[in-house]
Amino acid sequence: NAIVLDVKPLPTVQKPAHFDGPTGQYTISTNLSSNEVAKNETVQYNIIISGNGGVSSITAKQLNLQFPSHLEVSAPSVSDYYDSQNGQDNHTRVFTYLITPKKTHTYTLPSVKLNYFDPTTSTYKILSSNTLSLKVGRSLGQSNYLGSTGYLLLLLALIIIFLLCLIIFRKPIAAHRKAKQD
Repeated sequence: NAIVLDVKPLPTVQKPAHFDGPTGQYTISTNLSSNEVAKNETVQYNIIISGNGGVSSITAKQLNLQFPSHLEVSAPSVSDYYDSQNGQDNHTRVFTYLITPKKTHTYTLPSVKLNYFDPTTSTYKILSSNTLSLKVGRSLGQSNYLGSTGYLLLLLALIIIFLLCLIIFRKPIAAHRKAKQD
C-alpha cells in the first residue's frame, strides 16, 4: 500500500536570480504600528506573508531588506499562524522588526520582494509589498524653535536686561524719594 509520488524538479527556464526555494501561492503586505514618531522612539514594522506551501521555510534573509541609514533596526521576531477554512490550509508568517530612528526625517521603507514558484501555473513569480512612509519629528523634550540652549540664552538675556533696568532707573528713583521726603 505504498503511495508513489512523482516529484518534478523546478524549471530552470526564467528562474529569477534571487530565487531561494519557496514554492506555493502567497500574498505579502507590510504595516507600521505608527506612521509618525519622535526621534529615538521605537516603532514596529511588520511583514506579513500568507499562503499555502512552504511559508514556514521563508526566512528574513530571503526578503533581502535594505533599510535607510539613520534607522536602528533590530533582528526580526518571527510568528507563525495556521488556519484551515473550506478544506484549505493557510499559513501566515509575520516578521516583526523594531525600528528606532536616530534623525528627524521622512523615511521611505522600500517595497519587500519575495521570489517564489507557483506550482498551479508552473511559473516563477515575484511578490512586492507597498512602500511605507515613516515621518520622524523632534522628541517631546525638544522645542520647535529654540533648543534647551536657546531657552537658557533667552533667560540669561532677560536677567541682564532686568539688571540693567535696575541700574539705570535706580538713581532717578532714589532722587525722587529724596525729593519727596524734603
